[in-house]
Amino acid sequence: MGTRTPRSDPVQLLCADALVPLEEAWKQNRHPGALADAMLVCFAFRQPTPHWLAMAVFDLIETRMTPQEKSRRADNWKHFVRWQVVAELRARRYELLAIDDDSAKTWERAYAAASDRLQNTSAAGSAEAMKKSYKKVQRAMKADRGVQFILTDRGHDEPGNGL
Repeated sequence: MGTRTPRSDPVQLLCADALVPLEEAWKQNRHPGALADAMLVCFAFRQPTPHWLAMAVFDLIETRMTPQEKSRRADNWKHFVRWQVVAELRARRYELLAIDDDSAKTWERAYAAASDRLQNTSAAGSAEAMKKSYKKVQRAMKADRGVQFILTDRGHDEPGNGL
């Protein structure tokens, strides 16, 4: 029995064929109905959303956001990135200490290290800013409101992988 490759999977091929005119309709007319239909096709065929569709939906939603929503979203992203870097540093503090890196030995050092690592990004700030952001996200997560910070923000830079 042979192994099916993605290109030979008939369901995937049917889905891809059904998406072609919808992608063209979106590109030519920017009609939201083309996006809705494309999402339904992916759902019906149980196929992942193609990159063009995900980006088109994101762009459509973003164009409908108010300036206040965009600003709040950018602030939340900044706080989340800061929280993520501090949390990663603290989680890896023993690993870092093993290589003579004491940048996360204490909370204060972790805040300072996060500040250093986030220079030249949209999440840049002082060690005190890192601390405030970390605590803000922690409080929200403990109150089951952390999801507000875990939103993608394609318009802002992200720190690279690793520390």
